[in-house]
Amino acid sequence: MPNSSNIKTKKQTELTKKYKMNNILFKIITLFFILLLFLLVTFAILSVINKGFGGIIESLQTEEIRYSLKLSLITSIISTSMCILFAIPIAYGIERYNLFGRRILNIILDIPLALPPVVSGVALLLLFGQTSFGKFLAENGLKFVFSIKGIVLAQFFVNVPYMIRILKSTIRDINPELEFVQEFRHFSKLLSLLQKMVCLLELL
Repeated sequence: MPNSSNIKTKKQTELTKKYKMNNILFKIITLFFILLLFLLVTFAILSVINKGFGGIIESLQTEEIRYSLKLSLITSIISTSMCILFAIPIAYGIERYNLFGRRILNIILDIPLALPPVVSGVALLLLFGQTSFGKFLAENGLKFVFSIKGIVLAQFFVNVPYMIRILKSTIRDINPELEFVQEFRHFSKLLSLLQKMVCLLELL
């Protein structure tokens, strides 16, 4: 009869071979996607070179491209400012204070991270377009559907959870004793909080 140690060695050998095969397959798939991404970037660069920089300048001078760039720049600045305004106090409050429903709040803030951007866009479109809440806002001058306000809102909805998560990890690494000393020096919690916000902005 076969020895138990031989059976165990044979099983270990089979598992090792299976692991190596899976590892090779994973490497092949990874290399395929890397090669595909490299080809896409290379073709994009070659098409730009083939067309010439004069063509790029000519495209940038068209009214549609200039309007798109201007709109993207304006909405990005506004949405980023809103994210900073909301994310810093929210992240600080969640991380430093024992708030009621803290776990539920964290789950709600993480929902946009789990949703694809298309799903988030459809959800916002339905909320502000088809519901009575959205119609009420539109009747009172706050129309978000197919407007610049809607672009800013979508950017804010997608980006603010990332900023809150980054700031939470940053605040977690700050020693609370340093904050206490800072508050003791300034004798004002509001002034100390403002200074903390400035420091956090420098870390972003």
